[in-house]
Amino acid sequence: DKVVNALTEVPEMTMEISSHCDATGSDKLNLELSKKRAEACYNYIIARGKFVPSRVKYYYFGETKLLNHCANGVKCTKEEHAINRRTEFVFIKP
Repeated sequence: DKVVNALTEVPEMTMEISSHCDATGSDKLNLELSKKRAEACYNYIIARGKFVPSRVKYYYFGETKLLNHCANGVKCTKEEHAINRRTEFVFIKP
């Protein structure tokens, strides 16, 4: 809701949503999972906002942009994998 408020309060601002997964599961499954996460965030924001939907874009990367060493085949703790499961919101002012 804070994201919706920010977009509403600053009409010239746009936003990008980027969703990511950890390296557990297949590459294909993780790409689809990150797509669903990004779409869910986008749909939530658009449904609650009173602004032009084209101000919000979303992207999904699966496990291609890991924040740590926990790639396929690397032993990591649950906490280490959790670092890579994220959705990022980037605000862009013109």
